[in-house]
Amino acid sequence: MDKNVNCLAGMRCPHCGSLGPFHIVARATFTVFDDGTDGHGSVEWDDDSFCSCGECGTDGEVGDFKESDKNKEAA
Repeated sequence: MDKNVNCLAGMRCPHCGSLGPFHIVARATFTVFDDGTDGHGSVEWDDDSFCSCGECGTDGEVGDFKESDKNKEAA
């Protein structure tokens, strides 16, 4: 696979060119009980959310990992 086409569409590590996995700080809605949680709803993030490459550890914001001419050259 040479590009992401699903949840990570358009994302690539700007340092090593990896297509993931990525660690992303996201928002989610959980049903919470006194003894824990039960499932979750949608998971959301945006270009300002923290993101880290699971391969090389490069971190920044999701927007930094969106493919551009610069990080296409890194691949």
